[in-house]
Amino acid sequence: MKGNACDKSKRGIAMHRFYTIKDIIGDGNPFYCYGTGDAALTFARYCQRRKIKIKGFLVTKKNQKNEKFFNKSVYQIDEIQKPLNAGIIIAIARLDYVEEVFSLLKDVDANVLWVYDDTSYIRDLRRDLHKEIRKREKLSIFDFERLSLSLDYEDIVASGYMLYYGIYKCVKKYTKGYQKNIRHCAISHGFTNSVVLGGYNEYFAKHYGTLYTCGGDGWWQKCLPASIRVHVLGPYISYVKSLYSYEKLERMKKKLGRTLLVFPLHSVDDKEYTEYDIDEFIREVDAIKDQYCYDTVMVCMYWRDIHTNTFIPYKKKGWKIVTAGHRLDSNFLRRLRSIILLSDMVVTNGVGTHVGYAVCLNKPVYIMDLPSYSTTIDVIRDGDGNECADQFIRDCNISDKEIKEAFSTYCETITDDQLYVIRKYWGYWNVHHIRR
Repeated sequence: MKGNACDKSKRGIAMHRFYTIKDIIGDGNPFYCYGTGDAALTFARYCQRRKIKIKGFLVTKKNQKNEKFFNKSVYQIDEIQKPLNAGIIIAIARLDYVEEVFSLLKDVDANVLWVYDDTSYIRDLRRDLHKEIRKREKLSIFDFERLSLSLDYEDIVASGYMLYYGIYKCVKKYTKGYQKNIRHCAISHGFTNSVVLGGYNEYFAKHYGTLYTCGGDGWWQKCLPASIRVHVLGPYISYVKSLYSYEKLERMKKKLGRTLLVFPLHSVDDKEYTEYDIDEFIREVDAIKDQYCYDTVMVCMYWRDIHTNTFIPYKKKGWKIVTAGHRLDSNFLRRLRSIILLSDMVVTNGVGTHVGYAVCLNKPVYIMDLPSYSTTIDVIRDGDGNECADQFIRDCNISDKEIKEAFSTYCETITDDQLYVIRKYWGYWNVHHIRR
């Protein structure tokens, strides 16, 4: 047994618990990965880059008989023969699930590691992530397929959720650098409603006593204990510089001419997505393009929807597809700022963070009143129950209705009523922030 293995008697688990991947694999020793979720996929890619061979994947219960993951066989825990004669690396994010897995493995004679116990693994992922982000910084906003390629999470247990869209850099700018460790706070990544409060945000806010958010008009103070310090920054996009210089934007704008920027409703993952009639949406956008004489239509696609080829109907129209990149790309907001600045008008088929960002950058917005269906309610109901889902519906209905009503008419100027609504949900910003 390695010297850094955990004393099994302290945990009451009949196995050796290790703290580095090297301890498990040794000189090419066989091992299984426990889990087939995002954390396991990140770990599998990590192994692939380093030519580390995984024997197979373990789960509590398989979905199908001959299940495969990352081109390897998936085994149910009760299917494996004992003694296993192989190590086990648990690649699951949720610590409570990990403890359940340790309990399941108590009778397996194997060396076991929870992958996030290995700090060198997290450090390697961080290095790989930042290296890829630097490469993508040179790509054009029109190179949407390469910009949307998956990026591996850094430490999804402690800070991955807060890395979304590079907002942590806005927090550092707001705090003038004193909030150096983003693991010691909560960061809301969207405009105010129950969905941006729940889950990790609420947990970290209560755990560390600090929450950073764009707006809320006192909403956060009503929902969280008085002991939690709530910092309202205003629209996050006002804290970043355009990825493109002023001169480059001018050259691009001259080529594009009068530009209509379209933001379709987007998915979150394979469980949370929005359904709408793309053909009807395209017809409505086309009518606006012709009626108001736009030279170019740009469609800003979310990275997840590029993976599912949702961009194809828009591309067939001859419209230009752009993207702000993967949500773990720290240049996401900088790229989004460049995209919005190239437009003359923004059109969308639903409420999203882009509405407030566009107004902050002095771009008028029109929200089309078209039917859509989101599966987010179903996901919340499955995970957190009916009460949480009902609260989410109530909050969204109130905010969505108010925002949609303010932007329900096509108008190429921003009205006082629209500014009031945006400041209510996205917070205030200084006038100089609308400059390029």
